[in-house]
Amino acid sequence: MGPLHLSLPILIAVIVLLRYSGLWRRPRRKRAETRPTNRHPIDELRPQTEHKPVEDPAVEPGHQDPNDELLSQAEYEPVEEPDVELAIPKTPCQATISQPYSIIAVHGLGSNADWSWTWQREGEKSVEWLKDPSMLPGKVKRARILRYNYHSRWDVNAPDTCLEECGRTLIRRIHNFRADKKDRPLIFIGHSLGGLVIEYGLLWADSEPEFRYFTHYTVGCIFLGCPFIGSKMQFLARIAAFFLSAAGSQIGLVEKISYENDDLFQKLTAFCNLTRRALLPVSCFYEKYNTDYGRKIGIPWILAGKVVNKFSASVQTGKILPLDTDHLNLNKFCGSNDRSFVDVAAEIVEMYKNIGTLLKDRRTYWHEQHLMVPFGRNEAFVGRKHFVQQLLDRIPPDAISDTCQRTALQGLGGVGKTQVAIEAIYQFHHQDPNCSIFWVPAITSEAFEDAYRDIGRKLKIPGIDKDNADVKSLVKEALEKQDVGRWLLVVDNADDTKLLFQGVSLANYLPFNRNGSILFTTRNRHAVSDLQATRIQVEPMDKSEASKLLGSGNLDLSLVDGRNADSTEKLLCLLTNLPLAIRQASDYLNKNQIPSTEYVEIYQSSEDDMIYLLSWTFETNGRYDDAENPIITTYFTSFRQIQGLDSLAVDYLRLMSFLADHEIHREILPSESGGRSMTEAIGKLAAYAFVSRREIGQFVCYDIHRLVQASARAWMRENDKKGGREWDEFSKRALKRLEDVFPFPDLTRQDAWTSYLAHAKRLKTVG
Repeated sequence: MGPLHLSLPILIAVIVLLRYSGLWRRPRRKRAETRPTNRHPIDELRPQTEHKPVEDPAVEPGHQDPNDELLSQAEYEPVEEPDVELAIPKTPCQATISQPYSIIAVHGLGSNADWSWTWQREGEKSVEWLKDPSMLPGKVKRARILRYNYHSRWDVNAPDTCLEECGRTLIRRIHNFRADKKDRPLIFIGHSLGGLVIEYGLLWADSEPEFRYFTHYTVGCIFLGCPFIGSKMQFLARIAAFFLSAAGSQIGLVEKISYENDDLFQKLTAFCNLTRRALLPVSCFYEKYNTDYGRKIGIPWILAGKVVNKFSASVQTGKILPLDTDHLNLNKFCGSNDRSFVDVAAEIVEMYKNIGTLLKDRRTYWHEQHLMVPFGRNEAFVGRKHFVQQLLDRIPPDAISDTCQRTALQGLGGVGKTQVAIEAIYQFHHQDPNCSIFWVPAITSEAFEDAYRDIGRKLKIPGIDKDNADVKSLVKEALEKQDVGRWLLVVDNADDTKLLFQGVSLANYLPFNRNGSILFTTRNRHAVSDLQATRIQVEPMDKSEASKLLGSGNLDLSLVDGRNADSTEKLLCLLTNLPLAIRQASDYLNKNQIPSTEYVEIYQSSEDDMIYLLSWTFETNGRYDDAENPIITTYFTSFRQIQGLDSLAVDYLRLMSFLADHEIHREILPSESGGRSMTEAIGKLAAYAFVSRREIGQFVCYDIHRLVQASARAWMRENDKKGGREWDEFSKRALKRLEDVFPFPDLTRQDAWTSYLAHAKRLKTVG
């Protein structure tokens, strides 16, 4: 490191030594008078001129504070306040009191409640805008204005703490302070780090049943330069903390606000979701001027910059407003005409005026919620974070405004669509417990109607149990009403396009409500298109996820680890990392107490043994009582659905099951019905993710999933037991097609020779 690179840390070290040696201090009150440990964590503020609380019979006795001499009354349904320009708003006597509300101010890093909110200049009277009767108390006369004190020092004799702890402590102390007044509306004001303390606190409160009422009764947040994604000047504090380590500095709070760190991004995303869900008004103020730390010791501009830039100070769901000041003065105003105070006070007054409307809207928005999911959360669920997060970004009813969005998890049978959906909706339920979740299977018309009837009973729909009730129409109409609240409807196994769009046409009974959202799980890409849903393609697991899934549950890990590790990897490859097949194999290993090596030997010994293993019946979470659990038979339903739509598609499936699973040239498939019929037939197989298309040179080829091939052969054998002759017929067809297209004696087409030879060998093995 060269001299120039060393200059900045050395300069900062000099500043630190000057600052703490007493040569440079900013004016403030003595630390001994203001340390949080010497006082109550929450201070009640009164205007500097004494006034008696207003007596009003409209105030319910149950909401009276035990210390009436310390508290002023407030309301959350005020009469119209005068315009901002008016110097004196209406007096409390002119308003009808309904219920008090509180404003709680939380200071920033290295600050305290006494001087954090106080403007002071040498030779002039100091002004505390939370307390001065011409400032905030004059704007919202019936509010209790509180200051929150907490340990935020990081430099000398600092506590070992973190943002999570500060947030939890904030909520607990307010909870204890308010005692039996939990329904008193709250407006938070946070400066700098104090805003993060509020953010972390509200998120934690929303996750805890005891404190979840904070979400309902927090009616506004004012953030003054809050570093939601960190500060670019955080490195200054880190360097200073390093040089002050002997004096008891702590890096916990400082380290958390590094610019654009992932933790802050995740918290901000969660907070944005909370503000949307809670209809929470948020106003974010950012600094327009640089903060010049160097000026204090006579070296201006050297250590200057925006502590929190506009981007970092913003919550996307709130207002974003500038203040004509630097970071240190965002929370200090010289008087009632200070332009910054006028702007901040205007936002507080607007929140104050809208409290009654907001609480009314929330009562409508947060209607009685219902969780109607037939499956519990899967304790053995592993991986799939990407797919779960994609769902969490889309399925909340308010994730996309002005519509009832439709989302579809689509993929091969057994790929884990339902498991991903279950995990996502339970995570969503914990994030948003006020949203109802309804689950409907679309396996049959009867199953769909039974689930709708259960929903109707939960919603107490009149006439739902009458013999002649049009259950599906009644539930659709109920879910389309605004007073039903917010909901997520999960339609599982929406595979059969005939069932969805012909005959009873279940799709006609899907509700539309801007407070609703619909999630489908389906194997059929055509269904996704017809349902006009946004598709999320679910793929098989990666190697790491597949290995974890195999070893989950009660399986003895010695059966798959150690000397069996290579066989385990081969087993997962044979099962193509498909979750349902992996759970099936895990159950077989566990019940028979055999290692993966022996399983692979059985699997590869013969076609019959492979079919036997893939037909193994087992219990698993997220499967219906009458559903086929074995990976082989789970595809039989899809085969029958395709057969009802396009017999040529099923013929292609049968023929391809006798060939190699890759590079099946298009010319091998018979096309007597014409090119269009062939294209549509293969399209139906591709819609179920059974086959995929790729081009090799000038040739169009198809790959077919290995387990689908095995299932198709097993299906033909089952049909032959009922009098059919599918096995003989299609094995002969496959042989005839290879004979017809084999490029003999054209030796120039070596690529075709190689490819077709693989199909011939496979046909000889299984045919």
